[in-house]
Amino acid sequence: MIGCIILGVVGGLALLAALLLSLSVKADIEYENGFTVRVRYGFITLYPRPEKKKKPPRQKKIKAGKAPPSSGGSLLARTAEKTGIDKFADDVKKKGGRDFSFEKIKAAYDGAKAPLKRFIQKLRVEKLWINCVVGGDDAAKIALSYGAQSAVINAFLAWLKETVRLQIAEVRITADFLKEETEQRFKCRVRTRLFTAFVSVVQYAVKSVKTK
Repeated sequence: MIGCIILGVVGGLALLAALLLSLSVKADIEYENGFTVRVRYGFITLYPRPEKKKKPPRQKKIKAGKAPPSSGGSLLARTAEKTGIDKFADDVKKKGGRDFSFEKIKAAYDGAKAPLKRFIQKLRVEKLWINCVVGGDDAAKIALSYGAQSAVINAFLAWLKETVRLQIAEVRITADFLKEETEQRFKCRVRTRLFTAFVSVVQYAVKSVKTK
């Protein structure tokens, strides 16, 4: 009887683990004068974490001449600082500046280790939408820039198709002679199963131990 109960508990835990590993982790990424990222696991938002509402504390008497103690920032800000997310976000913003290019993404992939490359190759990039409006102060320069932008974006999409599982929603490249600068916008959803990420982490850990 006890053995059946133990088997039932173990079987239930195994089934729960299999269910959790089968769920997808989704990242909605958008670029427009900077990156915004939203990561979800099932129905749970992992990033950015919403700040919990706290009950207002009881009012305490404060002696004259002393300022109330500082809370040290919001919960979200403190969490981002402790986990290093704030530094990561700053790095992403720097890459999202005017010097941002698809070549940097390709260079980062080429420099990645084999387990990470295998993990990237299993990613699903869905609903990719790109809108590039080429502008400038000279018609000839706009024409040259339009050709360059078209070549870069098409080359990147060809590389992306060979690297990940890609689903394109729309790609639009136009020229606007009234705009002073070129505007680039894109958004997509990156999806992977938790099981795939778990296997990649295990493979990376095993390889790291072997190389020591």
